[in-house]
Parts: sequence; C-alpha cells; structure tokens
Amino acid sequence: MKNANYLWFVLCGVMLVASCRRSDPAMSPPVISFDGGPIFKAKQGRTLVVTPTVVNGGEGATYTWKNGSAVIGREPSLTFSSDELGSVYIVLQVSNAAGED
Repeated sequence: MKNANYLWFVLCGVMLVASCRRSDPAMSPPVISFDGGPIFKAKQGRTLVVTPTVVNGGEGATYTWKNGSAVIGREPSLTFSSDELGSVYIVLQVSNAAGED
C-alpha cells in the first residue's frame, strides 16, 4: 500500500509538470495560419504583402521565407513582387526552441 501511494504521488507530479509545459506558449512549436487561406494572387509588377498569423512564435522565433531553395525573407511579413507572369510557390517556416511549422 505504501508503494502504491508513492507511485500515485510520483504520477501526479509528472502529470502536473507535463501540463505546465503544454500551457506555456514558449514551450510549444509555432503554428502558422493565413487569413483567407494560403493562396494569394497578385498582378504582374504589383507588390503583395503577406502577413501570417503565428501562434506560439515568441520573441526568439525565426522566420524564413523561401522561393524554391532561395531565401527571400527573414521577417514576420513578406513583401513580394515580380515582373514575370506565372506562378510562384513561396514557403514560410517559423521556428522556435520547441519546434517549427
């Protein structure tokens, strides 16, 4: 019975610590969303500004915008324009100490 009480106490302590970590936004990976969805249309030669909503970004978060393998931005928002017609696929990666999205 004494071992069962000790095990119960340890299990409650582990659950308490685990629940505290989950509720701390600094300990959660970022989550990216875009108002209206992740597809944007712009006219040739016009400037497009993309500002995502990032949950759990935090002060130490890094932002990396890529067009293919080329890094085209490192700020929370991207200002983009192109004089060429066609589709451009841009990827945003946000990272913090807990992970990335």
